[in-house]
Amino acid sequence: MIGVGKYKLNSCIKEYYNDIKKYSIEKDMLLIGEFIIRYNINNKLYLFFNINNGKLFKISILNNDIGQMENGICIGMHINEVLRIEPQLTYDDFEEIYSMKGVAIETNPCNDTVECITIYIEYNEDLQDECEKFEKGEW
Repeated sequence: MIGVGKYKLNSCIKEYYNDIKKYSIEKDMLLIGEFIIRYNINNKLYLFFNINNGKLFKISILNNDIGQMENGICIGMHINEVLRIEPQLTYDDFEEIYSMKGVAIETNPCNDTVECITIYIEYNEDLQDECEKFEKGEW
């Protein structure tokens, strides 16, 4: 399974009950829309769960204490080095992120260093049917 440390995409929220109770910053728990909840884990990770099925579908790394991606990309790395390691990344002017299948990288516009790495389960947001299935937790 793809993930960050012990946090794995497609796993169930109940697996992280103790971590959420112990490390979640209450004021930074956020309901996004009607069916997504985000937990801030010690200002190091954001964990995004679908409320309908309880599954973890997105993880954002905010801090280098968590480590690095398997390919060596980490917080604070210059984007030129990132692109050397992972040339498949493409820049999206609208979203202002570098991305490829299942990965998004946000950079600091002042110094072009990585600020956030997000891994996620992909679905086609352009297809109404897929969006609805995702929201309903039918995946």
